Amino acid sequence: IPVGGLVPIPESATEIHGYINQVLAATGAAQVDLVGHSEGAFQALYGPKFVSGEAAEVARVVALAPPTHGTSFASLVTIANDLGILPEVDTILATFGCPACTELTTGASLVSQLNNGPIAQPGIAYTIIASTHDELVTPYGTEFVDEPGVDNETVQTLCPLDPVGHIGLAYDPDVAQMVLNALQPAAPVPVTCSVGPGF
Repeated sequence: IPVGGLVPIPESATEIHGYINQVLAATGAAQVDLVGHSEGAFQALYGPKFVSGEAAEVARVVALAPPTHGTSFASLVTIANDLGILPEVDTILATFGCPACTELTTGASLVSQLNNGPIAQPGIAYTIIASTHDELVTPYGTEFVDEPGVDNETVQTLCPLDPVGHIGLAYDPDVAQMVLNALQPAAPVPVTCSVGPGF
């Protein structure tokens, strides 16, 4: 609290691109690495594909639980659709200040736009990290990008007893090491498994 990322995805993408340019100007670097979680992970996939010039400015993307193919938000979207009230739910979410929430749901036009053609952009190394215990980006597997240049990883493949959930991905030491390894693939460090937050 306060929670950010509520405005429409394209609006946030423009803001993120502006910040990338600030970082490049301040550091003199030619490229940045993007690490995002949840909606931020979706943004890390969206920006290089749709924001003019951004793909050339990004070397690596590490995306934690992106709703790449949309999310049913713990099946709530599925239930609303089955009840025939999904348009009303979308209207309520947008009215109460979260247009981005409706843009990330299963079947949303922005999700379809991202998945129309390749997501991975040439020259960028992508790593998607997900948890089998994710309770928010559902169903499991909707995070992944099955394309060349994309490494899809699951926390439980390395650490089977880690119950980390969606929010916990941002705080889990196992995930932190996976992120570092994705950013520095020439010098990976073995992940010492712990028990991350189960939420």
